[in-house]
Amino acid sequence: NALGDMFNMFDEASDPVGVGHFDFVRTAIVQHREIARETWQLTIRAGKPPAAVYRPSLRVFPERIPGPEYPSHYLTRYVSTNGGVRFHNRYISVAPALIGEHVGFEEVADGRWALYFYDHLLGHLNERAGHIHGVHIRRKVIRSTT
Repeated sequence: NALGDMFNMFDEASDPVGVGHFDFVRTAIVQHREIARETWQLTIRAGKPPAAVYRPSLRVFPERIPGPEYPSHYLTRYVSTNGGVRFHNRYISVAPALIGEHVGFEEVADGRWALYFYDHLLGHLNERAGHIHGVHIRRKVIRSTT
């Protein structure tokens, strides 16, 4: 379908956050489809419409997820509507997905900063070059032993 085709267009090189976000979303969509298909088949076999077997979740969710809290030695910045932050009088492009969020920068070496969103390392900022280099998660290749 169109949604699946949209996510198939993306690959690691176009991943704006650089942490395999599109792989995560693609996996979530596939898992959702499998669960929906299994549920539909069970209701058809039972001779009941889906509404007859639906039960709301018992989990309690907060009204609003609390914002990130960073250690005091981090520099925190607000990601503006253009997807970037001001960092030491320079504009640094972060990611459009983080617009309206606060991110944390931790200095790891002279001129190098680790970029965090909550406790997730997103990449490293080279302050002199003004670029963030994403963290790439390598896929584990499973080879058949036969």
